[in-house]
Amino acid sequence: MCTKEATSATQPPAYLNADYIKHALESHLIGAHANNSNNNGSNIIDILECEFKRATADGENFCSVIYRVYVKYQLHNASAENSNEKHEITVIVKDVLKEVADLGSNELVMYKHVLPEMQRILQQTANTAVNGDTVTFTKLYSNCYFCEHDEREIYFLEDLNAVGYRSVDHYLGLDLEETKVVLKKLAEFHASSMKYIAEFPTEAASLLPATFDQGFGDDFTKSIAVGGITTASKIVEQWEDFENIAEKMRSTIVKFEECAKRIMRPERCRFKVITHGDLWANNILMKYDVVEGKTVPLDAVFVDFQMDFVGSCGYDLNFFFNTSVQLEVLKLHRYELLRYYYTQLKGTLRKLGFEASTIPSWDAVMAEVRDLEFTSYYAMVCELPLCCVDRDGAQGLTLNSLTNPQEREKVHKKIFSNKRVLETLRYGLDRLDELSVLDL
Repeated sequence: MCTKEATSATQPPAYLNADYIKHALESHLIGAHANNSNNNGSNIIDILECEFKRATADGENFCSVIYRVYVKYQLHNASAENSNEKHEITVIVKDVLKEVADLGSNELVMYKHVLPEMQRILQQTANTAVNGDTVTFTKLYSNCYFCEHDEREIYFLEDLNAVGYRSVDHYLGLDLEETKVVLKKLAEFHASSMKYIAEFPTEAASLLPATFDQGFGDDFTKSIAVGGITTASKIVEQWEDFENIAEKMRSTIVKFEECAKRIMRPERCRFKVITHGDLWANNILMKYDVVEGKTVPLDAVFVDFQMDFVGSCGYDLNFFFNTSVQLEVLKLHRYELLRYYYTQLKGTLRKLGFEASTIPSWDAVMAEVRDLEFTSYYAMVCELPLCCVDRDGAQGLTLNSLTNPQEREKVHKKIFSNKRVLETLRYGLDRLDELSVLDL
């Protein structure tokens, strides 16, 4: 989630233009009709209109620049009945920052193979409901029409707004019902990934490991972790009866890499899933309906698959809880929510044909959550202040402002003054201290 200084402009770089959209659309159409003998791969569309608009504000996405593109095009190499027919489509174009793309991620293989196979796995066993000509089933992700990682890493994606999904409020966090909808989808995501790992063990094993598998890995990750803990500990030491916790926090800076590497090893997991790896509110889109005058959440879809890895369900659960769920919901419903996730996971695995003896037990899931509570610490102290910053606070939030010590101090002073952040730290750190998570 971050921007570079150059990404604040609303207009895309020169290489993202109508010709590129034409190339991406034609690649998609050719792939979709690969078996059509009339399709010889020649020039098949004309772009009539193409308008780029920034889809995210500064500071809302750290690793890429995202555009919503309105396209009107004409087919001119089609069958007689639809030749010259005009079409309109809205797409999302994700342009990954070069310094991030150079680090490598699993996103390309997730979109090209893993996610389509996970969707297929779920679709085959879904309880489909037919409404007229429409068959509904669980949707895991936005369709990827085209992607490449050569000189640049670019994704040409379905606009989920066009099918009724919209962003959630990352500033306030998710309420109880929204959280349950996300946990249902997360359980389906994890369950289908377990089936994927069983069906495609070689492909699953080839996925890049977690960011912290080898410690900090890069300067940006180190800056987020060390900078966040350092700033938070200075705030916490001023609170009555929190001096001991602040001292423990300072000690975690030295031992952070060692602890992270230990808990992130996939071989320590009681059962393995493909995690989302960055499950916070901005990477979740929700579909709502109005029932008896009340807006209720119906479904959730995840986006941004750069951080996926094979590992523990506890990572996603703890990261999501501590970056995206309202504090009062966590205080009152944490256990209930974990039970809900497990019920959905168990039910989905049954539908996928898992034998009872191979379905993880409630105790196994809870053990994974407990073992990964250090993720709660990292998410709450280092990620939450960035995740719930408002648009005014996000102005000037860049890769440089989080890695440059002088700039970082200014940014942290602003983002750590957030009331939700301070209240969550006060409650969450006390809870983690009682669980001995800070005693490294």
